[in-house]
Order: sequence, then C-alpha cells, then structure tokens
Amino acid sequence: MSLSQRVACEQRGDCTGTDNTAKAAWNQLRTELNSHTETEVGALPAASDVRWW
Repeated sequence: MSLSQRVACEQRGDCTGTDNTAKAAWNQLRTELNSHTETEVGALPAASDVRWW
C-alpha cells in the first residue's frame, strides 16, 4: 500500500515539495520496488491519502 499526504497539505498548507497524489505515490513506490529483483512485486494493493478531520 502506498500513502501520500497531498490532501492534508492542501488543508493545512506549508508543505512545499510534497504535492504527490495518491496515484503518483503508488506509481513511484511500484517503480522503485520493481527496479530491484529483491523487492520486485507484481501488484500493489490500494493507494491512500491522509487528510485532517
């Protein structure tokens, strides 16, 4: 599972450089995992994003 914080940053502000969407974080994690045979995965479960309530 990948986890991002874009919505929380949009809600609170002041998160320069951390604007990944949940989908972008999922893609980055999968790409990095699959770049090494020791960590290669066929599929990842869901992507999620953090928000303030």
